[in-house]
Amino acid sequence: MDNLVKDPKRVEEVLNAVLNNTTDNIVYLSVDYKVKAFNNVIYQTLLIHRGKEIKIGDDYREFLTKENEETFYRQFKAALKGVAKTIEFEIIRGESGNIWFEYKINPVYENENIIGLTITGKNINEQKLAQRNLQEKLSILDAVFNSATDALLLFDLEYNVLKFNNVFSKTLEGLSGHKIKIGENFLKTFVTKKTLDVFIPLAERAKLGEQIEIEYFTESKLSSKWLFYKISPVYDVNKNIIAILMTVQDIDNHKKSEIRLQNSEEKFRKIVQSAAHPIIIIDLSMNIILVNSETELVFGYSKEELLGKPISLLIPERFHKNHTQYQADYLKNPLQIRMGHNRITPAKHKFGNEIIIEASLSSFSLNDESHVLIILQDVTQRINADNKIKAQFEQLRKIAWEQAHEVRRPVTNILGLISLLSDENNIDMQKETLNYIKESAEQLDSIIHKIVDYTKGNPL
Repeated sequence: MDNLVKDPKRVEEVLNAVLNNTTDNIVYLSVDYKVKAFNNVIYQTLLIHRGKEIKIGDDYREFLTKENEETFYRQFKAALKGVAKTIEFEIIRGESGNIWFEYKINPVYENENIIGLTITGKNINEQKLAQRNLQEKLSILDAVFNSATDALLLFDLEYNVLKFNNVFSKTLEGLSGHKIKIGENFLKTFVTKKTLDVFIPLAERAKLGEQIEIEYFTESKLSSKWLFYKISPVYDVNKNIIAILMTVQDIDNHKKSEIRLQNSEEKFRKIVQSAAHPIIIIDLSMNIILVNSETELVFGYSKEELLGKPISLLIPERFHKNHTQYQADYLKNPLQIRMGHNRITPAKHKFGNEIIIEASLSSFSLNDESHVLIILQDVTQRINADNKIKAQFEQLRKIAWEQAHEVRRPVTNILGLISLLSDENNIDMQKETLNYIKESAEQLDSIIHKIVDYTKGNPL
C-alpha cells in the first residue's frame, strides 16, 4: 500500500483495473456531481442507452432522464449525509422498450469527511421482467381464484395452504366455523375425522399424478351438504408435482334433486311392476325402453328380449305398414287414448299365436324427450266370450223363429181338426180327420226333433 501511495500513476492503474474488472456500472462523482472516475461498463451503457460518451469532468446530471431526476437528487443528497441507498431506475427508450437498472449510492470518506460518492449499478432488466412476469401470473392466478364460482384451495405436498379463494373460505367456515389462513396445515381444518380419512388417501393418489373426482356428503355440527371434490396434481415446468389443487363445488341442491328423482323413478318402477296390466314405454323411435313383468307374462318375452326392440315386434306382420303410418300420425298429435274406446287390435305372442288386446296411449316428456306410455289389457277371453254370446243369441233367434212359424202351423192344424172331429158323426169322416191329426202330430214331432238336433250341434 505504501508503494502505491508513493506512485500516484500506479494507484490510477490499479483503480482502473478494479473498475474495469466488474460487470457492474461504476462511476465516482464529486460532491458537486462532477465525474471523477468511471469504468468501461458504464461508458458503454450510457453510450447505448443515452447516446452520450461520458468523460472525466462531465456533470453527471446531464446523463439523467427526466423521469429519474427527482429520485436521483433525493438519494444523492441522502448519500451526502452518509445514508447509503439502493434505488431502481427504469430507463425509457421509446420503441426499443424500457430497461431497468439497480443503483447503489455510497458516500466516499476522507478523514471522516465525505468527499464524493460512488454509484454502482447493474442491469436488472431480466430479473425485473421475470418479477413482472411472475407478478402478472400471480395477478392472473388471483383473478382466476377470485372469479371462480367453485371453492379453490392450493396446498403443497406437506398440506400447507398456499392459496385459496373467498368461496372456499366461506364454504369451510360454514361447515366447521374455522377461518383458513395462508401457511397453516390444511389437515387441521377438516370438518370431521371421517372426512379426513376419506381425503388423505385421495390426496396421496394425487401426489402420484392421479386426478380424482368424488361426490361426498359432508356432515358437521354446523351444516351438512353434498359437495363435489376434484383433486388434481400441479406440475412445474419440469413436469414435477409441486402442489395439489382442490376444487370444491356445492352440488347440494342438484344432488338432492337427483336423489328425489331417483326415488320417484324407483316408486314409478315399483308401481309399473305391480300393475295388473302390461305396461310398455317407447321412445320417439318406437323402441321399447321399459316393460313390466305382466308384459313378459302376456307376450312370452323376457325383459331382456324386449328392451331396445321396436314395438312392431308385438304387432302381426300384416299390420306393420298401417301401424307405421299410425305411429307417425299419433306423434304429430299425441292425444290421450283410453281403454274402452274400441282400441281393440290383434297382437303377436312370442310363439307366433295371436292374442287380442285393448290399448291405452298417452304421451309424456322426460328430460326434454317425448315418450309414449302404452297400457295394454289382454281381452282375448272377453272377446271369445262375446263371440260365444253372439252365437248363442243367433241360435235362440232361430229357435224362436222355428217356434213362431214352423211349430205353430201343425199345432193350428191339429186344433182345427180336433174341433172338426167333435162336430162330425160320420165315422168315415172321423177316421179321415184322425189321419190328418196324426199327420200334423208327426210334422210337429219332426220339427221338435229338428230343434233338438240344432241345439245339439250349437249348444247354448
